[in-house]
Amino acid sequence: MSRQFDHGKYAYGQEHRSYHGQNARHYLGNDMLEHYGANPNNYQEFSGSNYRMGNTRTNGRDTRLDNQIIGEVFSGFGSGYDAYGLTQRSASGHTGLSYQQQLDGVGARFDTAKAAYEATGEYKYYMIQKDLRDIAGEHLNGDMRQFRLSNRR
Repeated sequence: MSRQFDHGKYAYGQEHRSYHGQNARHYLGNDMLEHYGANPNNYQEFSGSNYRMGNTRTNGRDTRLDNQIIGEVFSGFGSGYDAYGLTQRSASGHTGLSYQQQLDGVGARFDTAKAAYEATGEYKYYMIQKDLRDIAGEHLNGDMRQFRLSNRR
């Protein structure tokens, strides 16, 4: 069953799959875009840049990071961003994410949100950039030069 923000995902997976077991993944996932209230009608304008290939380990790692981001940004959906907690092995046995891996993941999501804002002009993607920038600075000691916000329209 296709979700609101899956435009072109199947085709991307078919075109880029290099081995059996690999599938297309979102940088900005369905849950995140729904939480922000992004317009699904604008999604196809940048959907091709929102996918990458991964396996089940990638899926688990990305889901853990997404859950931390959502927990930080939206009250009632978690206890905030716990960078140290993400470095620990998960209950399901997934290895932890180093601080650099977390920063890389937040950075990739930031870059995708920036491309989405520039393609659609939808303010929700600017909000995503701001929140990801805050997480990178406050929790991951990121270099803020890598997190320059889009020019507001």
